[in-house]
Amino acid sequence: MYSHVDSFIYYLQLEKNASPHTLDNYQRDLFDGLDFFARKLGRPDNQIRPGDIDRSLFRAYLADLQGRGLSRATRARRLAVWRSFFRYLSREEVVPVNPLQGISSPRAEKRLPRFLFTDQCRALVEAPRGNTPLALRDRALLETLYASGIRVGELVGLNLDDLDLSGGSLRVAGKGARERVAPLGTFAVRALEKYLSAGRPALAGGKPGG
Repeated sequence: MYSHVDSFIYYLQLEKNASPHTLDNYQRDLFDGLDFFARKLGRPDNQIRPGDIDRSLFRAYLADLQGRGLSRATRARRLAVWRSFFRYLSREEVVPVNPLQGISSPRAEKRLPRFLFTDQCRALVEAPRGNTPLALRDRALLETLYASGIRVGELVGLNLDDLDLSGGSLRVAGKGARERVAPLGTFAVRALEKYLSAGRPALAGGKPGG
């Protein structure tokens, strides 16, 4: 088997122009699998042949990786490396078919989105202090985000015409150019009114539309 691994690595280097780092990773992943197969089959690793590896044996290898605490991303990479190796062997007619076909890749781990608790949100919103134009602007932006629940990208795309302060709402163009109306609470309306009357003119240098 080691001669096939050497040929595969040489192929990656010559035909695919793989970097030394990639070649090292491929070789390390293949050697790790060979060590497991040798233990599982009760043979020296230099006596393992491509035909000895089937789906059942490789699934046992993936289970061993999981038992070692390796992440799903690492397990998926090992599977991808071995699939590539057997595709090469199949193309070279060393094996009739790729024995790893049909083995599903471990699904990527889904992480819960990060969020702020209510007291953390309030502390963030109240961080801009004072009545400077920048503080008024930042407070208005944060109050609007907190009250409406719109995305930052949607916030920066708002125009004055999108605000309905008397009605306590704003109009936002979401994904797919679909418009929707988002509510504004009392604090957000007050912060926006204060910014528009005292902060925005100063930042715009007194120019209309600034």
